[in-house]
Parts: sequence; C-alpha cells; structure tokens
Amino acid sequence: MKHFFTLVEFEYRKIWKRKSAILAMSVGLLVSILSVWGPLLGSTYINGKVSESNYEATFKDLQYAKDLNGRTLDTALLLEAAHAYAQIPPNTEIPYIGLEEYETYARPYSSIYGIAGRVYRASGEEFSYEEMAALTKRDANHFYEKRASLLKNTIANTTMSQTAKEHTLKTAEKVQTPFTYSNTEGYGRFLTLMQSTGILSAFVIAICLSPLFAGEYTSHADQLLLSSRYGKGKLIRAKLFTGFSFAAGFSLLLLLQTYFQCMLTFGFDGSSTPVQIFDVLCIYPLTLGQAGFLGGLCFFGGCMLMAGLTMLLSAKLKSPFGVMILMSVFLIFPMMVQISQNSISAFRLFHLLPANSMAYFNIFHMIPYEFAGLVVPPYIMFPVFSVVCCAAVLPKRTLPPPAAATRTVP
Repeated sequence: MKHFFTLVEFEYRKIWKRKSAILAMSVGLLVSILSVWGPLLGSTYINGKVSESNYEATFKDLQYAKDLNGRTLDTALLLEAAHAYAQIPPNTEIPYIGLEEYETYARPYSSIYGIAGRVYRASGEEFSYEEMAALTKRDANHFYEKRASLLKNTIANTTMSQTAKEHTLKTAEKVQTPFTYSNTEGYGRFLTLMQSTGILSAFVIAICLSPLFAGEYTSHADQLLLSSRYGKGKLIRAKLFTGFSFAAGFSLLLLLQTYFQCMLTFGFDGSSTPVQIFDVLCIYPLTLGQAGFLGGLCFFGGCMLMAGLTMLLSAKLKSPFGVMILMSVFLIFPMMVQISQNSISAFRLFHLLPANSMAYFNIFHMIPYEFAGLVVPPYIMFPVFSVVCCAAVLPKRTLPPPAAATRTVP
C-alpha cells in the first residue's frame, strides 16, 4: 500500500503542476460563486427607468415570503392573495408591477400567485394577474382537486406503460395536502443551479483528467512506464484512484460551496417544507431537504461518470486535446437537443447523460424507468446508472503494452 499511495501522490503532483488544471479549477470555483450572486446584480427597468435594484427586489420578496412562513396553503390564503391582486387597477399604461397598488397590496403575495398560476392556468397559457384577482371561493376550495386532476391527465397522456402509470399515480397520491408554506428561495436557488454547477464541475474534471493517461503517450513515457515493475498494475490503479478521488473532491467542493452560499444568502428555511411549494406539480412526497440531498447524489454521480469516461478516452485516444473535444461535445450536445416523450425509450436514455441527469426537472421527472416490472424513479436511477457505468468503462488493462517492450526491467 505504501508504494500505491506514493504513486497516487506522484499523480496528484502532476495535476497540480499543470497550469491549465490550476486555472480551470480557479475559474470553475469563481464562476460557481458568481452564479449564486449573479442574479443580485443589475436593476429592474419599467418604461426605460430604473424601478429598483435586483438586490433590493430579491430581499424584499424574500422578506414577504418569510412573513408567510407557517401559513397553510388553503382557501383562506388563496382568497387573501386574490383580494390583494384585485386592488390593482385594470388597463393601466404601465406594467402592473410598477403600480403603487401592486407594491402595497399584491407583491407580498407574489409567491402564492406563482403557485396558483401553475395549477389554474390553461395549458400553454400564462396565468394573468386579472385571473388571480378574479379567483372565486369555489376555485380556491378546489385547488387541490384541480392539481390532482391536472396530474392525472398529464400522467394519462404520457406513453408510459400502464404499470408505470399506475405506480406514478400512487406516488402522487402519497403527497400530503394541504401544503404548509415556507420561504424556499435558498433551496430553490440551490436546486435550480445544480445543472449549471454540475456541468461546470464536469468540464473542469475533464480538463484536469484528460492528460492522466494520454499525457504518458504525448511525453513518450508510456513504454518506460509499462516496462517498469509497477507499470501494468499498481500504476494504472493509482491513476484510476487519483482520477476518481480528484473528481469526487472537486465536485463535492463545488456542491457544498453552492449549497452553503445559497443557504447563507437566502436563508436555511424550507428544509422540512414539501417540495411542492417550490414545484407545485412535483409528484414525489419529498421535503426540500430530501430533494436537495437526492439532487446532490445525482450531481455527484454525473461528475463521477464524467471522470470515468474522461479517463477511458484518455487511454484510448492518446491525446489530451482529442479527449477535451469529445468531452466538451458530450456535455454541450444534450443542452442543444430535446427528445420527445412520445419516444419514451430514447427520452429515458437521453436523460441518463451527465448533463441531463443533474437537472432538477429531470431528476424529479414524473416518467420513471422500468425493468421487468420494476419501476424506478429518476433520482434513484441516475446515481445507480453512474456507478454501473464507472465500473463498466474501466477495462482491466487501461494502457496496452508497447510493441517495442520485449523484456521486463526490474
């Protein structure tokens, strides 16, 4: 074991000595920090004039949300919000968000308006503030029935098997109602940033690990290493251990930095709040804290899968530049393409790609995976798939023996 960790130390030294690796890690961490605070920069403009800074707007809305903490999302709260929006005069020359009536009466309930809009709006149409103002007691009484009906119809219209549809409906029925409202800005920002932070982390991992095996070929050290005492065994295992441990460390660094930065900036509220306050049409009976943990597992799994694929290509292509080109395409391509749910097999396979498996709405998508009658939700399938692939992409002999090596050097 002493020789093994000496080799690991040597591999880490090679990573730290590369300027490209240090630059990539530094830029990656900086961009991750700025992505949390970036939305606080700038200002809101109404008719060409500054209304308020984004910083002021964010924390004003944050305080309004906190004022509603602990309230039950029921008929009384929905009608209270509707009455507040009814104070906005119709047919104004400026956007309603610039009116004093909105600022005074309606804005404190803007988060309730957002939740109601996703349930009451017609398919493909925006839920206007006039519709919120016109909300009746009958509408408010049937909020949860409307939500359940909407989910039932959505599930029925998918191309899932009947078994999966029944399982999905049973899962949705386990969600307890009515919901208790809480500020979700911290967890909401964390879950929303998970995909962009994951892609950033995966890209840095690819930059740092692409020369791990290929660098031995470009430096013409491959024959010397493979003819040495530890070239075919311990050295390969040490490289793999280095690659996966580096990927694990860096991805966890960005994940924890994003989480604590979001929580410290926007508040730790909401860990025990139903995820439906953030995403009212989510079918899973989870709290935001549980959703954050499961999302973190998918984030970690996607980064580890990227590390495994990068090291495999590094050994096969023998060129760090070629590895970076392929891994960049592998990360960017899924963000430029959409697969219809009508082709459900392709849809499921497409979401297994690392860039997709780290996105909140894919992690908690209502379409599960099916295996011989077993129904598996995406937030379980994604990390399991990553583990299986990481094991599968690692051949027993990552580097082929050089043709010129005819005898072993002790």
